[in-house]
Amino acid sequence: MLFLSISLFSFWISFSLSLDSFLRAFTFEGSSSLLVFMAAHTSSVILTRSFKYSIAVLPVIASILLIPEAIPPSEIILNIPIFEVSSM
Repeated sequence: MLFLSISLFSFWISFSLSLDSFLRAFTFEGSSSLLVFMAAHTSSVILTRSFKYSIAVLPVIASILLIPEAIPPSEIILNIPIFEVSSM
């Protein structure tokens, strides 16, 4: 479940940044039809690359979060409360 939430969050961030770049490139190059086509093509390539990048990076992020740090057994301290036993 943790892996799923991380992947959805990262995927949405990369999509929103790419969509913003796509809209800026498309509106900035709106003077002629050839420039609009070139801007749309360039932005679609950026969008595709960001999807590939986010999907490729996600297993690395998940593995870092899910693998616990190795602690030597000599450094583990057990915090077990000690109760006094009352005699009847």
